[in-house]
Amino acid sequence: MFYIILTIIFNVILAVVFRFYKEFDVQNLPAIVVNYFVCATIASLVAGTTPLDSYVDRPEWLLQAHLIGFLFIGGFLVVAYTIQFYGVGVTAVFQKVSLVVTALFAIFYFSEALSVLKLIGIPLALFSIILIQGGGTKLIKTIPSKQWWIALLPLLTFSFNGIIDTLLFFVERTGIVQGGDFAFIAFIFSVAGLVGLFYFLIQVIRNKARFTWKDVVGGVALGVPNFFSIHFFLLALGTGLGGSVVVPLNNVGIILLSAVVGYLIFQELFTTRKTVGLVAAILAILFLSLS
Repeated sequence: MFYIILTIIFNVILAVVFRFYKEFDVQNLPAIVVNYFVCATIASLVAGTTPLDSYVDRPEWLLQAHLIGFLFIGGFLVVAYTIQFYGVGVTAVFQKVSLVVTALFAIFYFSEALSVLKLIGIPLALFSIILIQGGGTKLIKTIPSKQWWIALLPLLTFSFNGIIDTLLFFVERTGIVQGGDFAFIAFIFSVAGLVGLFYFLIQVIRNKARFTWKDVVGGVALGVPNFFSIHFFLLALGTGLGGSVVVPLNNVGIILLSAVVGYLIFQELFTTRKTVGLVAAILAILFLSLS
């Protein structure tokens, strides 16, 4: 239980760090790039190997790791903007209720049984999204002109997290990756960092971006809790409680603590409609995880 609590805390710290980026004039992209190199370095130290070694050893997960790494950088950027425009609590709901994507994949691809709990959990998850997103989610700040994509951020967060979680589920379910393989984790982080760095350098060359020491500090502040959120989650899975206990407790705990922190620190309020959506999301996660 101790590891689950630490996982929840570090996940919420991530969201808080993102929320403070605008306050301290930290840019999302360069800070996230630094964050992934920090994560890759720590994971490599834990694994006792480097991402370059993976190219030499050619493990069977190399192709999947590249794909997930590409999605990591895009997904984290989307999460950053969603937190900064919609708040910590709303973002946490859309991140964790994306479990429905993995559940549907398991049903259709692996022919898992469509249990009663799944029959309740899947529509309940979609219902929670409709309530929170469809209720005219209040923005923390106004949408700049010609940036209509900001209105899609919560749904993009849901989509990215759902796809990434499904891919991670696939590589472990098929035995391509063994649980807790830090060489795999380090490689994903490295790919994400390199892809982000390449894109950022293009922006710098085009004079559309800059790099400051604040971005480095912000990246380190993000990278440390980012790594430990994964590290403690893997430790929690290895305690014997099992995924059916760890996953729902982790996801529900992150949603609840995010809502509390968002309210206490950032005065993020949930309307009655959003509160019903929050409860529906929590029930959906419990049903889908326990099924």
